[in-house]
Amino acid sequence: YKLKYKSSAKRADRIIAISKSTKKDLETHYNIHSHKISVVYQSCNSIFQEENFHEFMVPLELSGISDYYLYVGSIIERKGLLQAIIAFSKLPAEYKKNFVVIGHGNNAYRKKINDLLQYYDLKDYFIFIDNIPNSDLSAVYEHCLGLVYVSIYEGFGIPVIECLFRNRPVITSNLSSMPEAAGPGGIVVDPYSPDDICLAMINLNNSNVREELIQKGYSYVKDNFAALKTTGNVMRVYEEMLQSG
Repeated sequence: YKLKYKSSAKRADRIIAISKSTKKDLETHYNIHSHKISVVYQSCNSIFQEENFHEFMVPLELSGISDYYLYVGSIIERKGLLQAIIAFSKLPAEYKKNFVVIGHGNNAYRKKINDLLQYYDLKDYFIFIDNIPNSDLSAVYEHCLGLVYVSIYEGFGIPVIECLFRNRPVITSNLSSMPEAAGPGGIVVDPYSPDDICLAMINLNNSNVREELIQKGYSYVKDNFAALKTTGNVMRVYEEMLQSG
């Protein structure tokens, strides 16, 4: 893959990068000239972009539960779930709420997760759901307190914008593309610091802070990641290429 991507990047007349972070990586690791790279952000499934709250039901595992912390993504090391659990263990009792994890992944890493939950006696707080359709996931976002997505590396970070489109705030990392995806709708943290993540989770419980994040975050994703916006930006790249011959 390293050889294929580098070769493709060198031969391409134009490269579409899904974030400024990816553009920087292409320049740094493959020595690609900046003028060849156009940044065009991704969007997400249209079901998350509906302006009205819909009547999809949350999974049975979450029946009667709301205002939970939420994690969505593969359960693998770079996604930072282990650090989020350590941060959760540091929360004062009044901020310890259910923590819902949507995703599956590496068995060895999942064992580390289970061992850590056992060590901190937190198993009763955590609810794991392997896979759900997007309609149910949209409802899961709508009922959460906020997304905790402290990945150390992403090309973009689609769960971040899915959550912001559903009018919920996010906690995310200060690395790679995460600040670009979250914008003003996110509390940005050091993903290697459980203390930093813990403080952000406490702040997420402040209704004034949360409401400000929701309003700014929704405006941000509509302006930058709505499907028509991203499609138009891709079309402009094609048109520029055609005009340049």
